[in-house]
Amino acid sequence: MPQGGGEHDFWPLGVEIVPGSKTPYLIDRNLLIDFHKVLYRTLVKIFDATFVAGNICVFVWLVNGGLHRLTSRSFQTMKNFFLQVAAAALLFTGLTFAQAPSARVRVVHASPDAPAVDIYVDGAVALDNLAYRGATDYVELPSGQRIFQVFVAGTQTKVAELNATLTPGSTLTVIAAGFAAKTPSLRLLVLSDNIPNDMTNPYIRVVHGAASAPAVDVYVGAPYQTLRGRDAALTNVPFAAASGYVPLRGNVGYMARVTPAGTKTIAIESGRLSFPAGSAWTVIAVDATGGGTPFGFLALQDR
Repeated sequence: MPQGGGEHDFWPLGVEIVPGSKTPYLIDRNLLIDFHKVLYRTLVKIFDATFVAGNICVFVWLVNGGLHRLTSRSFQTMKNFFLQVAAAALLFTGLTFAQAPSARVRVVHASPDAPAVDIYVDGAVALDNLAYRGATDYVELPSGQRIFQVFVAGTQTKVAELNATLTPGSTLTVIAAGFAAKTPSLRLLVLSDNIPNDMTNPYIRVVHGAASAPAVDVYVGAPYQTLRGRDAALTNVPFAAASGYVPLRGNVGYMARVTPAGTKTIAIESGRLSFPAGSAWTVIAVDATGGGTPFGFLALQDR
């Protein structure tokens, strides 16, 4: 990193300082988070950084309540100050280095008559405006006891709530399934995404999330292969049930077909599917918007 005195000076949080500029630099929340992590999670707030006669003026509020002002023209001076702050922060935190353990959670909106929703975790909004058939990426949440709440987007109208314990290092998929205004009623399905370590085969997991459909049989085979004379891969699967991860062959064409249990009448057809070796997928059967036919699939990649 360049030292002070050259064409450009740099200061420890990575903001480029150009001598002669009259534009103040205000520290945003992202930089605060970075600084917070560097100081081993000690609460350190940087309020302002501006040019004063070519200098850098930085005000730092430490956890002991002291307000400190630093003026520096060189990176070395700033670096020395930074090291002093870090040492003080370590003292105040009792040398706490580890970050809190976390879990990964993904949310799927599979309630056909529900509007877009906001997802709250422990009373604070975490995801917003998630529409029907929408799915989030995995997000990191602190492990331990968590309260998940589902609200109609932009309102305080709560439609579902779930208390769940998140195990450190776990990966979960939470599916909002069922009807908001009739039965089967809306509920939150929590699935543990325990994917086998095997990387030579793809894996698929099937979820019955179509609230209007009865119990079903699931067939998986070559595209458009007749169902006559074939046994179902999964039989009599009720609404809100999920299979385990089933191994398939990689990079081979497949088609999933769903029938009412005990029949060969195709209610849902996936079209041609191919899964790379080592990948893992969750396939969710869902209603049309509002409920009923035509049914469809959501295919989510888990790995």
